[in-house]
Amino acid sequence: MRTNRRERVRLERKKNKAFVFVEIVLFAFMALFLLTVLMQRFSNNRMSIGGVRLFTVLSESMVPVYNVWDIVVVNKVEPAKIKIGDDVTYKGLEGDVKGKIVTHRVEVINYDQETQKYKFITQGINNVGQDAEISEDQIFGKVVYKTFLLSAFSKASRNTVVFVLFVFIPLALYIAIEMINIVIEKHDNRRYR
Repeated sequence: MRTNRRERVRLERKKNKAFVFVEIVLFAFMALFLLTVLMQRFSNNRMSIGGVRLFTVLSESMVPVYNVWDIVVVNKVEPAKIKIGDDVTYKGLEGDVKGKIVTHRVEVINYDQETQKYKFITQGINNVGQDAEISEDQIFGKVVYKTFLLSAFSKASRNTVVFVLFVFIPLALYIAIEMINIVIEKHDNRRYR
């Protein structure tokens, strides 16, 4: 009797390998998204993992390269390695961008002999004018990648209906199913002891 039950459970688990794989992928994806949000919001953009940071695009200044709610991966880089045409993310210190995190394209590079620091002039590709000159100290790094899956999830999570239908309800169902499975398993374990 006990062997039949174990054999059935083993067969059910084998049939559900695809489901388990999907569960793991979805869980990893949600964990990555949550990590992204936590890194950005609670560390005030000071936290990085191995020099890598994730930022969410909040304006249309870089459309069509980066759209609003896209998430970009920014890697810390030596200022001397930044080239004209690179997209960099920096913290604005003056003007319209004061206190904001900005991702724009490098247009001009200067080296200040007096301070021995690089200075950059950037511009959003969708903007008419260039930004004020920034110092290498303001730069978080160079954009190395736009995350398509996280960007899609980020955009979807901003829409309440999409969030409820594709995130909240599936997550609630998943938790409910797991709780039911735990109760059934405990009941079966007591029954076959």
